[in-house]
Amino acid sequence: MSAAGVAVSVGNFGEDRSVADTQKKAASALGNYLSEGNKEPYRRTQYLREIAERLVDLRELFTTDQGDPDWRGQSWEYRQAVSEVYEMAGVKSDQLVTVAAAIRYHIGNVLRDRLDPDDLANIGLTKVSPRERSNERRAKQAEMLARVRGSERLDVLRALAATLAMLQQVDLSDLKTATVRQRRDAKVLLNDIETKARILRERITPE
Repeated sequence: MSAAGVAVSVGNFGEDRSVADTQKKAASALGNYLSEGNKEPYRRTQYLREIAERLVDLRELFTTDQGDPDWRGQSWEYRQAVSEVYEMAGVKSDQLVTVAAAIRYHIGNVLRDRLDPDDLANIGLTKVSPRERSNERRAKQAEMLARVRGSERLDVLRALAATLAMLQQVDLSDLKTATVRQRRDAKVLLNDIETKARILRERITPE
């Protein structure tokens, strides 16, 4: 049975069509996102935001055991509906983890835009959105770079400060949802960074 069919028994809206239409809109945006490739990053972000909007709409169509909207997206019916969206959009199995992680970031922003602080607290979310956390990281990066302005070795210190700031922007949750190959590549890069940092540190002559 499809999630759209289950939605009738859930009874929030009482119409199979509401779930089906929302799924179609989500699948259309997801298809656009996949077909865009890396050509237009800004448009890809717009599509991700649209997908997130539609998936949050779906969460409102289903309920928890307590009868509240399934804002956390944990019900079987919602997850089945999302699986159908991915299938409708033609998401391949090797794309699934990466695509889901990208959408999840925007879902966090949409939920915080729609819900008030009390509702957020009830579902275990803080008021600070993923977007705001990104802004905070960028602000810290700018502050770090500002510290080395005017230095006699501006180019070297700026490069080191920029490297540290970029590493601080890495979201561990993204690494946790990465594929085996992506995690392996990440370890190789981290080993190279660690080796280079050790060499540079050893070559600095103490005063």
